[in-house]
Amino acid sequence: MKRILLTSIYLCSFIMAEGSISGIGFFNYTYDLTKDAMNDDGFRLNRVYFTYKNSISEDLSVKFQTDVGEVGGDERLTAYLKKAQVDWKFPFGKIILNHPH
Repeated sequence: MKRILLTSIYLCSFIMAEGSISGIGFFNYTYDLTKDAMNDDGFRLNRVYFTYKNSISEDLSVKFQTDVGEVGGDERLTAYLKKAQVDWKFPFGKIILNHPH
């Protein structure tokens, strides 16, 4: 069992070392001019997407995208996997494994 776990960790670290990571964030700025306003002024982060892409070879590529944001009116930020995709090309076609949100 240890050998399988170590091999999996090694392969994942090898794959992740070569790719690119990008992200985009959405926020707003709030300022309340009323006298009895609570001190809730300032920038507020609404949503952030982190994306990892890697072309392991000419025939194999992977893409993972996470979504971080508020869920159901809760002010805490929650992260979840938005998209996972593997593209694998063969001489006779292409296989796409996709996990959409």
